[in-house]
Amino acid sequence: MSTALAAAVMLRIDVSERNDLHDFGPAFLITKTAFTPTGVSVVIAKDYHRGSPFSYSLHADEMASKEARL
Repeated sequence: MSTALAAAVMLRIDVSERNDLHDFGPAFLITKTAFTPTGVSVVIAKDYHRGSPFSYSLHADEMASKEARL
């Protein structure tokens, strides 16, 4: 199982300074975490996107969504 979070964010100051991205502006951040069958997180990926077209598919599990609302 995995989870994904998508959000518009500004780059951290240390990242923008280190990479000379002072005028980068907002970025689309996708954070994905994969879990073992016992629930331990094993892979965490953070992908920042800006400018060029791209696609990312998110699938919402109906049962998980119902449980989250309870």
